[in-house]
Amino acid sequence: KLEREEFDSLAVVGPMKVEEFNQLRLPEKYIVSKCHGLVNKVTLGLENHNVGDTGRIIYEFLWDEFADWYIEISKVRMADHDSSDAKEARKVLVYVFDTCLRLLHPFMPFVTEALWQQLPHKANALIIADWPKTVDDDLFEDTDAISKFSAFQALVKSIRNARAEYNVEPVKKIDAVIQVADEGFLLDLNSEKGALSFLARLDSQSLRVVGKVTGDDIASTRSVHCVVQDGLEAYLPLAGLVDAEKEKIRLEKQAERIRKDISVLSGRLNSSNFTKKAPQNIVEQTKAQLDEMNEKLATVMSSIDA
Repeated sequence: KLEREEFDSLAVVGPMKVEEFNQLRLPEKYIVSKCHGLVNKVTLGLENHNVGDTGRIIYEFLWDEFADWYIEISKVRMADHDSSDAKEARKVLVYVFDTCLRLLHPFMPFVTEALWQQLPHKANALIIADWPKTVDDDLFEDTDAISKFSAFQALVKSIRNARAEYNVEPVKKIDAVIQVADEGFLLDLNSEKGALSFLARLDSQSLRVVGKVTGDDIASTRSVHCVVQDGLEAYLPLAGLVDAEKEKIRLEKQAERIRKDISVLSGRLNSSNFTKKAPQNIVEQTKAQLDEMNEKLATVMSSIDA
């Protein structure tokens, strides 16, 4: 629980100053920039009486950006309640959520008022609080931060996809080596290893973020190579993705199912009743299915023998 003085200091009294913004880390710069972009879009949308689309983009921001990404990262920041990272995260969380409540107020006045009253605030009511943007405000958006964090998101998604492809248990943490060509992004990513480990379920102790992967980094084990985008790649050791014994059992079961399918298809093609009476296109389709199953079996068997 926060002391009253710190709680009150979180109250939003206007747009974030550039000087304060420049002190933020990459995820915070990203979410504030996206929030400012949202304010600009919503203000324009309401001025043009485009109510439907305007409400939708607030909804999408809250779920797809704020909840899915920044709230999750803030959990890492909050691990040490009294740290500077935790204090910064609390400031940004309140700033963004307060701003969204102001934007949503024309659509949902009663709910947003009730929620806003639980936040630190200066005005007596949300209905008389300032709109997040005035004519004189220039709500900045850091395009570099947006680009870098978008790459961070793509990296997390790529690793998650690899985990899903190899059926890695959700709770299991895996090793990874990340190669980053851009020096500025390399520094940012190294400072966000905790967030990356948390979101992609990586082993934070073994995670390495480097400018260039050498043979020594990946020579000792076979790895899954994920090319995220130009200048950003991930190497995930297979040993961490797959339990060799469980994988062998899974592949053997899969091979057995394929053999049964092959037996059924072969029996059908060896039957003179089928080949003589079935339409030619059905016969050809069955032959193609048999060829495909034989190829699948060969692939599975080669994985078992590897």
